[in-house]
Amino acid sequence: MDPNAIPGLLTALHSEHRYVRIVAVEALGKIGDPNTVDALLPMLHDPDWAVRWRAAWSLGLIGVVTAIPGLRQALDDEDETVRETARRALERIGTRDAWAAIHEWRSGQGVK
Repeated sequence: MDPNAIPGLLTALHSEHRYVRIVAVEALGKIGDPNTVDALLPMLHDPDWAVRWRAAWSLGLIGVVTAIPGLRQALDDEDETVRETARRALERIGTRDAWAAIHEWRSGQGVK
């Protein structure tokens, strides 16, 4: 993916069309620029579950610790796919804080 596409993809995050947002979120994850994390984090709260799912996936690909709090919140998403993807993203980040977020969530769910 071409990093020169980032400005256009950041604009596309605000599209009224869900598919445009999904493609933009996914492309930003594949580019992997840590500078896009601040734009991706709000996508974890998009009304469309597929956008939230791809946002969690993309944040896991980028793999920076600044995504941990947002991914921790996504563990409580109403959609199971979003929750599972957020957990996998935190595992991929793999820091002590990421694992602590997973453990905290599991403890609240009654899972050991």
